[in-house]
Amino acid sequence: MQIFCTYPLSVSDRSKGKVEAIRRWGTPRVKGIDGRARSAKRGMFFVSGSFGLIPHDQPVNSDLKTFTETDIEGILPRVRNSLIKYQIDGITFYLNPTEKQGLAYLRLLVIACYLQRKTLTARSFKDEEFPDWMESMREAKLTRERARGLRDKPDRIKESFDLLLKKYGRDPMILFEQANTYADLDNFEAAAKDYEEAARLLPLPEFENLAHQKARAEKRRSGALLPATSDPPSWSKESRGPNRIRA
Repeated sequence: MQIFCTYPLSVSDRSKGKVEAIRRWGTPRVKGIDGRARSAKRGMFFVSGSFGLIPHDQPVNSDLKTFTETDIEGILPRVRNSLIKYQIDGITFYLNPTEKQGLAYLRLLVIACYLQRKTLTARSFKDEEFPDWMESMREAKLTRERARGLRDKPDRIKESFDLLLKKYGRDPMILFEQANTYADLDNFEAAAKDYEEAARLLPLPEFENLAHQKARAEKRRSGALLPATSDPPSWSKESRGPNRIRA
């Protein structure tokens, strides 16, 4: 199922008890998105810091929790479970790209959709495409696909990813895709190095642990790490780098 999604902007209906989410949070902008969803014959959902990802007709109370990046880790499992529960294949997410809360929700959905292998498109409330992070991930994935035909030309592969990193900065998701590319080509040491750097830059345990696991796997494949070797100190929580996930 493909859905349209946005986040609560304000409380429109302050009735006591629970009322449908679209009624509770149905500002003109939200109702506009709901109308687009109906026209496109897609489901309409909300993502909120209290409930995660919910259908527009789910009853909710009048509380409206402010959502920030520090809340992502706690609500992420609920959003991932909702993607499975409602059999959601793709999301078109509407936000104000200049608003911190909207960007925090976008980062939440980026991570959830990446982990669950779902598609995500971001658009402004004016229905304009919001391309920054989408372009970086799209280009990284395309670069990985093209690299499969360049097994005997490692310099060209490195040059392609270097251009992406120069364009978008040391984005951990680009580094993660570069590591995947090196793993595809059996360049174990380069893959392990990029997985470790991606883990250092990724602030959430699920991503960090995934990158560490892949780094260890590549080291084992190269013979540089024995199966019983414990995690080095540099992988502890205290050594994590700053939150540098791009929106």
